[in-house]
Amino acid sequence: MMHALQIVNRNLESLSRTGILAIAVSALLIVGGADYLTGYELSLSVFYLAPVAIAGWYAGRPSAVGMAFFSCLSWYIADVGAAHPYSSAAVAVWNAFVRLGLFL
Repeated sequence: MMHALQIVNRNLESLSRTGILAIAVSALLIVGGADYLTGYELSLSVFYLAPVAIAGWYAGRPSAVGMAFFSCLSWYIADVGAAHPYSSAAVAVWNAFVRLGLFL
């Protein structure tokens, strides 16, 4: 198992910043799509951390911060798009900011 992770690490380290960000954005689109398709009853918030971590580890802190914002936006779109019944629209916005704090 460790050997496979070392291979992945070596391959990611050999990529340019643009390549890393392309992988992180692709992962974010997959997680966001899965989050939308599974609906609001299943939380996939923890999986948004993978693209943020990839961006941060291999492309730097500014990339991780940007990916955290895009992850928050993706979660918000998936949650609102799934017609999550909140007592107020402000609850969805509050939850988005809480998740942004988690992603950061």
